[in-house]
Amino acid sequence: MRTTLDLSTRVHAGLASLAKQRGKTLSAVANDLLYEGLYMKELPDGVFISPVTGLAQVQLDRDYTMDEIARMIDEDE
Repeated sequence: MRTTLDLSTRVHAGLASLAKQRGKTLSAVANDLLYEGLYMKELPDGVFISPVTGLAQVQLDRDYTMDEIARMIDEDE
């Protein structure tokens, strides 16, 4: 759907920067961010959306090694 929005200079610059980083159009990035704001308001504690990738990330208490992660996966199975 096509519509017109008035953006502040700061918001436009931020969208343009994210679009360049993500390799997407300004419209695609704006659509992604608006969707997140409307429908993904309540994320669990420690989970956030990366401003660079747009993907969900988890903030952990420390760094984990690949061996530790493999053991945790094995324990779940």
